[in-house]
Amino acid sequence: MHAVTNFSSLNAAPFLLLVALGGTEAATAQLVVLTTPPAPTQLKTSWPEINLNVVVLDKSEDPVEQVPSANFHLFEDGSERPIKSLAALDSPVSIAFVIDSSGSTYMRRGLYTEVVKRVANALPAGSEVMITQFDDQVKLVLPFTPASSADLSFLNILDSRGRSVMFDAVVTSEQYFSEHAHFAKRALVLLSDGGEDASLSQEGSVLRYLQWPGSPEPYMFVIRSIPSDDEARNVRTMKTLATAGGGVAFVERKPSDIVTLATLLSAAIRCQQVLSFTSADRARDGKNHKIELRFPYKNLKIHVLPQYFAPAK
Repeated sequence: MHAVTNFSSLNAAPFLLLVALGGTEAATAQLVVLTTPPAPTQLKTSWPEINLNVVVLDKSEDPVEQVPSANFHLFEDGSERPIKSLAALDSPVSIAFVIDSSGSTYMRRGLYTEVVKRVANALPAGSEVMITQFDDQVKLVLPFTPASSADLSFLNILDSRGRSVMFDAVVTSEQYFSEHAHFAKRALVLLSDGGEDASLSQEGSVLRYLQWPGSPEPYMFVIRSIPSDDEARNVRTMKTLATAGGGVAFVERKPSDIVTLATLLSAAIRCQQVLSFTSADRARDGKNHKIELRFPYKNLKIHVLPQYFAPAK
């Protein structure tokens, strides 16, 4: 992966809610255990309109600049639905960074900071950013703030300690995101070595939150920690989360990869598209619905939510 492709050049369990406390200063957070997954307020008011964040990669896994929406054909439960495009290239994005600060990241803390700063500084004009941090707890350290005025200096003093509640961090970040994001173009970047050993949430809970209608495009940025027997499993977990949410996994192979991968992540976010459609089944029954997005270009790959769950009453 090394460049952005211009389309015109191609041939055709328990659930957790994050409650933010505080203002613009680094905020603390309280975890509230919920017995059922709550439908986000935005989803309750927008249903049955559904926004899909989409990113297209070429055969070299380079992001492709926006494909005309007329070239896409969307199928919901096997039936084609009309679609429209909502976000132009370089339109503002709401983005969440979910940063692993558990003990296993200690030796590589500076790389996490570098990636966040590089991506945040390259966001389209008008974008907004939020940041959650996790070790054996989840903390909202930056509520949604205009990216142009976000003070990221606190990243330089983040500590690494304790166990990892990565699953809880994704669940709580998704919930906060869905309630407070302003833009249709959305991304969530999880920066972690993939270790998970202390969450209340199970993997299935995480997958369901990643599959709410209108969920952000998930990017899993794998920064390897000290080699261990669990390393391959941790990387698989990150890839599973990316696939379930219709996103992309960026995996560090060697230290020199970091800058290249951060640049590609920025390009993917910039090239993201938002397609909107109206669900054929308007029932608020919590059922899942399959999604398939097609176009006639065999050398390109679409990353989009494979299914979504309707809101429950």
